[in-house]
Amino acid sequence: MQLQEPTHRTAKDNELIPMINVVFLLLIFFMVAGTIKPPAPVDVKTPRSASNTVSQPERTLHIDKNGALWLGDKRSSLDDLATTLRNPAPTSDPALEALAVSDNRIALRADAALTIDQLRPIIDALRDAGVEQVELLTTAKPAATQ
Repeated sequence: MQLQEPTHRTAKDNELIPMINVVFLLLIFFMVAGTIKPPAPVDVKTPRSASNTVSQPERTLHIDKNGALWLGDKRSSLDDLATTLRNPAPTSDPALEALAVSDNRIALRADAALTIDQLRPIIDALRDAGVEQVELLTTAKPAATQ
């Protein structure tokens, strides 16, 4: 019985397989480490709540501690809020495209430093825009340790 002489691999072949492994590992790393949703347009410290209900709102209005309004990543004024909610401008931003949904709900991500007197005109403007449900987003309180 005659056996064939094994073929020898070149140095280039020996370097290729580990490189492919590294590329796939990097691909998996960036898929896992990547963000799923865009970050909030403004840093807001939300009030704490005992509720553990998780919400995935389609439309979110961000209000910072100075009372500035943000829809998607676009800053808005109180005067333009009703118009923007009724007739969102066509854009490539998916967060602003979500403003075009027909349901009359919106999530309010307001800073904890705001008072109800500062929120009342905003809620009135939302009502004038046809919004029927406003959901206040909060941060869950940490569980009490015993």
